[in-house]
Amino acid sequence: MEYKHLFLHLLATLGVLLISPRPSRPQTVPIAVDPPSLSWELVSVGNTTAEKDVVFQNATDATVTFSSINISGGDFAIAANTDKRCGASVPARSWCLVGVTFSPTALGTRTGTLTFVYDEANSPRIVPLSGTGSGPLTVSPHRALRLAA
Repeated sequence: MEYKHLFLHLLATLGVLLISPRPSRPQTVPIAVDPPSLSWELVSVGNTTAEKDVVFQNATDATVTFSSINISGGDFAIAANTDKRCGASVPARSWCLVGVTFSPTALGTRTGTLTFVYDEANSPRIVPLSGTGSGPLTVSPHRALRLAA
């Protein structure tokens, strides 16, 4: 009697497994930027940092065409010498890079954005930019204090 019950339970379990939908694979984001933001620590006013790259990933089956890639905020710039630099478009299932540099023009927190405008529904993609402008470190000569006796 126990075997019959166990057999029926196994048949029922097998039936559920066969008709249950298979778990779906995680969906990739069709278009993404990585990293989602860029920041720089203290940088002396007037100095320019090495570039940091932002990857524009096109995981769709179609070419993505840019109408613009631009930066707002006068302290940031798109680096001209980036390898695999984003041009007018990105082929299907491909990626490109935009290198960004930071050159603070004033002391304190500086902000801007890198904006990708393109021909897909989720356009634009905006990457927040931030950095801190610092002053030069100055050292003054030490003077000895005289105490009156």
